[in-house]
This record gives sequence, structure tokens and C-alpha cells, in this order.
Amino acid sequence: MNPVFIEILNKEFNNQYTVEVVNEIEFIVFSAKSSDFGDVDICEEKLGQYIVTLGKFTHIHFDISDIANDENVQKIAIEITDFLTRVFESDIVCYGSHEGGGGYVNLKEIYEFDEKTLEEEKELFVWSGKYK
Repeated sequence: MNPVFIEILNKEFNNQYTVEVVNEIEFIVFSAKSSDFGDVDICEEKLGQYIVTLGKFTHIHFDISDIANDENVQKIAIEITDFLTRVFESDIVCYGSHEGGGGYVNLKEIYEFDEKTLEEEKELFVWSGKYK
């Protein structure tokens, strides 16, 4: 993992995650608060491209569009920590699964499409467990 990325992550989430290595790929893992939701993990796919996996539901790609210098890594790290803060505050509602049709809705930035999704999905989850 990029040291600039780790430094920013530590400022926001010090001692709240573990680092695991699977098939030579390093993962930052936030252990599940609820087994219904699952762990949140981050891996660096390649320099400057990060994948955040939201438990049992979906994953999001965070990419640096240009050169992966320290300044750009810092920007993407701040974007990811802001997103994770919303996840851990239960502002991100997840549904479906990785097998197909998984996704999330950000309750602080909800759109008409998102409201329809929340109404249609049978089971919704936030970091702390079932949603409503």
C-alpha cells in the first residue's frame, strides 16, 4: 500500500483496521460490526487504483485519473476516508449481493433513482445491521 495512503487512513481510522495479505495482495480490513453486512476492505489494484469492497454487497473503484504522485494519492485517500466515514455512520445503505445486482445508496446524496431502489429492495443493510 502506498505510504501516503496509509498515513491518511491512520489519521482517520487509527487502530480500527487490520492488514491482511492474500495471494501477495495487501488488504486493509475493517472487521464487520454486523455479520449481516460483512467486512469492508480496501486493496490497491495497481498504483493509484483502489477498490473498496462493501461487505457482502458490492465494490467501488476509486481511481486517480492522472499520475499517481503523492498529491494525487492524498486526494484519493481523502475521498476514500470520507466515503468510509459515511459507511461507518450508517449513511450508506447496501442491497443485493456480489453475485449480481448489488449496490448502495448514499442517504446524504439521494436521488429519485435511489429512492425507487430503496422502495423496491426487500432487504437493506447499513454498517450496523438491517436498515429499518
